Amino acid sequence: MCSSAPRRAQARSADRLTARVAARRRQAAVDAARRSGEREYLATLHDTASTTLLMIAIGARDGTRWVPERARQDLEQLAKVPGSDDGRVDLGPLLDTATRHPAVRVEMEIDALPPLPATLALAIFHGVREALTNVERHAGVLEASLRAALDESGRVVVELRDRGRGFDPERVAAHRRGLSGSIVERMTRAGGRVLVGSRPGGGTTLRWMWPDDGDD
Repeated sequence: MCSSAPRRAQARSADRLTARVAARRRQAAVDAARRSGEREYLATLHDTASTTLLMIAIGARDGTRWVPERARQDLEQLAKVPGSDDGRVDLGPLLDTATRHPAVRVEMEIDALPPLPATLALAIFHGVREALTNVERHAGVLEASLRAALDESGRVVVELRDRGRGFDPERVAAHRRGLSGSIVERMTRAGGRVLVGSRPGGGTTLRWMWPDDGDD
């Protein structure tokens, strides 16, 4: 009987050690996720400021009219993201901010959506912003439509469409990283996918989808 006591004590000690190691690993994972979210937020804030400055450069003739209001709206919406207690945010207000473009008029239809992981919502926010800049610079039109909803399988789908001049996605120059880098790759890192549909003379449709289950 006495010989079993040390073994039980050793087993309890081993269990406590295992529990502490597991707790540290969980905390490390949480810390890593938080740092990743913070980096994503800072990157988005930087990109938002860069976009606003770009708009000033290409539309300086009336920039003073819309820049103060645009900056206020951006800061109000973006400031809400890092403080989300459970790491999830409402996509609707972010899309509302993203589509307030100084040159492109966007017709919006946003259905009820569940709160999304902050990194994912920011990836969509930034992608829509970048896409609208592309519409102004390349599409030859100043109108677009955006729809956000859940599809039949429960996926979040955000679709931005313009009826501009379009392009051949297979012939986009390698140095033009806006579409593949800022839009497609960022969404992929967030666990989603972007489908690009376009053809010369046929307009362009971008579709952000989450989660990425491999179905079109």
